[in-house]
Amino acid sequence: MTADCRPEARQRRALVIGAGGFIGHAMVKRLVDEGFWVRGVDRQHAAYESSHSNEFITADMRDPRIADRVLRFHGYEGCYYKEVPLHLTGVFDEVYQFA
Repeated sequence: MTADCRPEARQRRALVIGAGGFIGHAMVKRLVDEGFWVRGVDRQHAAYESSHSNEFITADMRDPRIADRVLRFHGYEGCYYKEVPLHLTGVFDEVYQFA
């Protein structure tokens, strides 16, 4: 995760579930290259290279509480690890799942 996980005001947002795997990792890199702010999620970090995502969360999406929090976009006022009022959360422009 970068020190500042907030995207620019008009930057498109993407969520990649399975970002630690080979295909998910490649998708994260592509989205970042295309100018997206990307949140990557996986049960483990990629072993071969660090993630290019703006924010990487190591979590198990089978837990409904984790999934609910991961799916909410917190970028403008904070990131996943900070508490943000529900009215300030938003949605992602694109969501990809690689399992």
